[in-house]
Amino acid sequence: MANILLNDNLESLNSHIYYRKFDNWANCYYNPEFLDSVVLELDGTYNLKDVSSSLVKALCYIKNLQLRSDFESETCDYLYYWLGDKIFNHLSEKDKFSSLIDQLYAKLKDLYNNNKCKIITSNINENNFRKIKDVYDYKKNYGTIEKAIQDYGNTCSKEFRKYLDKSYESYEELYETCKTCNEEHCKQLKKIFSTYPNDKLKKLECTVKEAYRAQGADEHLRATVVNRPLDGSLSSGGGHLDSEQHMLFDPSGVPSAAGGSDMFMGIFFPFVGILIVFYLLYKFTPIGLKVNSFLRKKRIISRNIDDIENLELMDNIAEDEEKDTQRSLFNIPYPRG
Repeated sequence: MANILLNDNLESLNSHIYYRKFDNWANCYYNPEFLDSVVLELDGTYNLKDVSSSLVKALCYIKNLQLRSDFESETCDYLYYWLGDKIFNHLSEKDKFSSLIDQLYAKLKDLYNNNKCKIITSNINENNFRKIKDVYDYKKNYGTIEKAIQDYGNTCSKEFRKYLDKSYESYEELYETCKTCNEEHCKQLKKIFSTYPNDKLKKLECTVKEAYRAQGADEHLRATVVNRPLDGSLSSGGGHLDSEQHMLFDPSGVPSAAGGSDMFMGIFFPFVGILIVFYLLYKFTPIGLKVNSFLRKKRIISRNIDDIENLELMDNIAEDEEKDTQRSLFNIPYPRG
């Protein structure tokens, strides 16, 4: 069985981890007044009701990160590209990008006087922004992707290859045009690649194979691949299984309805019997009163500590995710001998 790089593997790339943290962990728990006032201001000026709260929460989040001794300066770059992407995705009047992102960084300065995150550039259009963002992410992810392609035998899904091609296309275009151009996005390119135009990156490539998921009786769900000929048909060596299907197959490859039914009955009825016994004990014995009393006390206590625990948990998970996720999805599962 061959393992291939799938679109899901992209989620473990460094850039995706940073952007996901801005999406999921950004909050203003310690600055609720700041959140409310700036959101109201943005909504009134730019009509960003779908995203204004997320933008402001990201400012609070980056401020809190800067209070930590292990703060990494590249987080500031990711903040800029995350903000820019959100703005261009939701701002109807694209020519207001400059004033909006300038305003956000001014608010960040108001929020945290020792802010280290400076705006990269506000004088940029959407097309050039998206290209330089692609290039920045590609540069940051390059080493991880290069090693993963080698580890996975140079095989990948169509979606993974599409990501590689799109990223390199942006890099190739800026590499050529910025030789004779000194616009803001080209200035940024020369900062990303300090030796530009020397040491041009090699294009990362992988052989596209199509992955199908099947679940055998003796193993967990895993991906299998079949070569797709140039005419688009499937090779004779493999049959088609929908990737979203999770079915139990007998050794002949035919779905086993009887086996599934017997398994269901064997689990269902004992489970129902246990539930009935617990219900009778709860309803007609002193056990029910003790359980209710315990749960009421537990709810009162938990309300007072939930917020603190959630904040600590989010910080710990975010930190662990940054350290561990990049390698976890690229680990190669080898088949059992």
